[in-house]
Amino acid sequence: MKVNVLYFAHLKTITQKKEEKIDLPNQSTLLELHQELKKKYPHFLDTPYLSAAINEAYTHFNTSLKEGDTVCFIPPVAGG
Repeated sequence: MKVNVLYFAHLKTITQKKEEKIDLPNQSTLLELHQELKKKYPHFLDTPYLSAAINEAYTHFNTSLKEGDTVCFIPPVAGG
């Protein structure tokens, strides 16, 4: 199953990408996707420091993914 992952802020710097498609086994969860990204990008932020959304809706890391989902990990940001 393929999902599209969007990267913002610090995660964009870590991955050097705005987005990418990731191939996962069927029945994967958001947490399993995160674990794959940690393997690929060792400096990827840990889950306590991230929010996550699937198809523009905030969700929990135990949520199951479906083919074609768009996932966004949201790091803490500051600004003024």
